[in-house]
Amino acid sequence: KKPRLPWREAALAIGLSCVTPAEGLSSLSWRSDDRSAQLFDPLAWEEPSAPVQIFMENPNSPQLIYDHMPKAGGTFLVNILRASIGRRSFFLHREFEGISEQQEEDFFTIGSIRNPCDYYVSLWAYGAEGNGRFPQSINKLGHSEVYHTKSMAKDSKEDVQKFRKWMQLISKDGMPGTMSLRVATSYGRDPALEGLWGPPTEYNSSILELARHALDNFQPESIDCWVHSEQLVPEVTACLKMYEKNTGKRVDWQIFQETLDKGIVKSSVHGKCRDYFDDATAALVRRNDKMMFEKFGYDTCCKP
Repeated sequence: KKPRLPWREAALAIGLSCVTPAEGLSSLSWRSDDRSAQLFDPLAWEEPSAPVQIFMENPNSPQLIYDHMPKAGGTFLVNILRASIGRRSFFLHREFEGISEQQEEDFFTIGSIRNPCDYYVSLWAYGAEGNGRFPQSINKLGHSEVYHTKSMAKDSKEDVQKFRKWMQLISKDGMPGTMSLRVATSYGRDPALEGLWGPPTEYNSSILELARHALDNFQPESIDCWVHSEQLVPEVTACLKMYEKNTGKRVDWQIFQETLDKGIVKSSVHGKCRDYFDDATAALVRRNDKMMFEKFGYDTCCKP
């Protein structure tokens, strides 16, 4: 059985300086092939339109497993991890699939997470641009108008009201929220929870209680290393250094840097997270996704 340390303690043990979610990372200046500098928004690497290929060519070798959490920098992490350690060492759990307890024991595991309020703004804006499967659930409810935004940045007073209505439509007050359901799917160790990509309003009370029970029992320390989207690049760097130390496998840091240098991506467009939340909407997220705040150390609705 491989040794376990809480991910921040393990990172500090090998001389890495890990930051807290509250310290934030609003932007990163970087180089591209055809421009000297670009503003890099790592959270734009989300939910690709084409399926992400899974590589597990030698399942007997030490491997890194990443469970793709949509809207938490997942596609960026898939690209950077696969390039840096090689396809033979990388295994991807696709969206809405779970890591098993046996995999947690046998392989080096990485998870990703995001401030819940930021998460919901990103998920709504992504759907408003016609992306992802989530709008299918809203269409079934007969309320597609919540995605019909009026302003370019989706931040007019009317658009903000559409977001707040969307939050009400997808929520069952007192039950785990959409983000919590997705975390339960990925890390709850219960096959009955796999594939829960829709909002809580699509599922019966027994499924939602099963998700709540899974989250009650979930310990973030069961995953070797977490990447908070607010500190995406520093923390994936820390995780890869831990991977080297724990497995004895080599990370190609030159390719890691080259992968950073190549990308120019455009995020889903939306306004500042705080502009979308009145007291009632923030309270709804804090109730339904309470365990996300508690287990991952978020103490504000929206990053500071």
